Amino acid sequence: MIPGGHRAVRAASLSRMKHDELWDAAKARHAEVRITMTRDVDGNTLNGAHRRKYLLSGLLECGVCGGGYTIIDAAKYGCATHRSKGTCSNDLKVKREELERRVLNGLRERLLAPELVEEFARAFQEEVNRLAAEKTRHRAEDEGRLEAVRRKARAWSARVARAAAASSWTRTAEKSAPKRGSKKARSEHGNLGCRLSAS
Repeated sequence: MIPGGHRAVRAASLSRMKHDELWDAAKARHAEVRITMTRDVDGNTLNGAHRRKYLLSGLLECGVCGGGYTIIDAAKYGCATHRSKGTCSNDLKVKREELERRVLNGLRERLLAPELVEEFARAFQEEVNRLAAEKTRHRAEDEGRLEAVRRKARAWSARVARAAAASSWTRTAEKSAPKRGSKKARSEHGNLGCRLSAS
């Protein structure tokens, strides 16, 4: 276990996982570039239906001129500029199967090198830790905002309660206070020990 409760990923399982991912990616690319040629009413293949047909189609370039390195015949890659324009000196042709095998082997060896697997595991763990810390920070911020809202709600609730109490006291006072000009009001004023004398 790594501090923080995260499990360490074993290099062997990462190696297997990367191998499977590479194989799946290669098969997906193969399916992507594969095409079934359609024919028109006269039985001719439609030129508009041409698509990349091989695993590395569109991904290679000539090391001399920078032009595309394409399928020259059914079994070989070569410089398209050399073939079509003759302006490139690169007349090297490489068997398709051999080139695809070398590229895939190189990817497998480089992607699954122990130091790269370790680097991946370290970077992965750092990202997991960063996301966990960010989540904790966001949670603390959210809890702080929630507490501020609760304080405001309590303050408003107290204001409403005070206003309701004041309103209730005012209504009670109004109900119990005698109306002006009533007998009760006159008699209460008369009991104050003072009289108006007529002059």
